[in-house]
Amino acid sequence: MLIADGDGKIAMNNNIIYFTIALIASSVGSLLGIGGGIIIVPALLSAGITKELVSANSSLTVFTMAAISSFIYIRRKQGDIKTALFVAMGSIPGSYLGVFLNYRISTKMFNILFAFLLILLLILMFLKNRLPNINLGNVSKVFLGLFIGILSGLFGIGGGPITVPLLLSFFGFQAKTVSATSIYITMITALFSVLSNIFAGNKNLSLAIFMIPGAIIGAKIGTYLNKKAGEKTLNIIFNCLLIYLLIRQFV
Repeated sequence: MLIADGDGKIAMNNNIIYFTIALIASSVGSLLGIGGGIIIVPALLSAGITKELVSANSSLTVFTMAAISSFIYIRRKQGDIKTALFVAMGSIPGSYLGVFLNYRISTKMFNILFAFLLILLLILMFLKNRLPNINLGNVSKVFLGLFIGILSGLFGIGGGPITVPLLLSFFGFQAKTVSATSIYITMITALFSVLSNIFAGNKNLSLAIFMIPGAIIGAKIGTYLNKKAGEKTLNIIFNCLLIYLLIRQFV
């Protein structure tokens, strides 16, 4: 367990750890379009941080990374901004509901639901080539965003980890298009997750002070690697990440 208020040396070590977690998570999150919260959440929980503190600080870190990554991807004209906007419309009220649920479930239930989410995402990724492509209307995209927003607020993961498998599995998007589109959605959902936490009284963002610099650097690293990586490579990395997190959840 990390001690956030110990002597100077312990506090400094903890701050470096928070920075490193954000750096790694944001690099991978920006690369794949998953936001990074799916790495930050279990890392901070395993360090003994409360789920409320994890949700608020993870959301702010993810938003910082997504905002910078979105700027870079827009300049590249990468991703589907229209789809991102409609999905984001539903994600806004969904994020409020997610934060509401976060305060009303136990840590044990939180961990169970998080593990279930990882299993679902992994199944979707392995079956994506066998699933039929669907052409969702704008209204349907809003409802899809509602579901994504609930997960964003509940787990502080920005919504990206569920968006990526859905876009790859059912929309037929290429991995690089999905990465950018998901980052646009993540930026909006993470912003409203931050606001939801603040309005709910969860205003302790002390960890984010050390995590935001890592998010800024990570966003630049991730977008650079996304430009260099191939489609197959991105899919393999995403699958490996899910498998690792799932194993870690049960160990």
